[in-house]
Amino acid sequence: VITFPLDWTNDLTSYIALLFFLTKVGYHGFVPYWYNGFTLFNFTPPAWYYFTLPLTYLTNVSLATYLSRILIYILGFITIWILGSKTQISKTKRIAFFLFFFANAIAIGNFIRLGRIPELFAILILIMLSSLFLYYKDKNLNKYFLIFIPLYSILLLSHQSIALISHIPLLSFFLIKSKKEKLIIILSVILGLLLASFWLAPYLSSFFSGSWGASEIRTLDLITFDKMHLAQNIASTLIPLFFIIIFYFYYQQ
Repeated sequence: VITFPLDWTNDLTSYIALLFFLTKVGYHGFVPYWYNGFTLFNFTPPAWYYFTLPLTYLTNVSLATYLSRILIYILGFITIWILGSKTQISKTKRIAFFLFFFANAIAIGNFIRLGRIPELFAILILIMLSSLFLYYKDKNLNKYFLIFIPLYSILLLSHQSIALISHIPLLSFFLIKSKKEKLIIILSVILGLLLASFWLAPYLSSFFSGSWGASEIRTLDLITFDKMHLAQNIASTLIPLFFIIIFYFYYQQ
């Protein structure tokens, strides 16, 4: 028995299907193939699909999807390598940093076995943004900082959860800059939001009325101490506590 792509449980096939729909109906086109039909990208961020679309026209949706994943890993390695060279990080640490993000057990399970490529693409953009913050942390902003605007916009169009997380390093970067540079950052964020508004505005306006996700409270599992969720709850408690302790000792020094 052959299963596609790796096992019975995966997210990859649905992403391949959405990529196929994009080639047939276009952005916000009506997809009649599933159930009663739906509007494409009404609630799904479109960035990865357009990133992969040129490969789709050159090959096919299945091969383009796999090539896209390889390309994301290559771009991730290049980004971390350039960051290391600009910030005087050793080659060994650059490789370790890449493996920490892309080759840990959770990443292999999510991005290779389950095939959550849009999330992988969003993490790539988040690493690019964070690299930009690290580079300018002790430097004055210049014209090259403008690359933040399209990167921020692409991240908003890539994955909702990763986009929300990205505001933690963004806030940290904002707090350490001067008043003049804070204004530049605020204007850049506004421009990034405007660039992504063609998808973001309809998504936000219809999320609570038309999305099943608005009624799903996934955090209820955190207070459900049954056998099924026990390991997850322990990890969800200990890992943040571990980082709080690390931060405390770092702050004391």
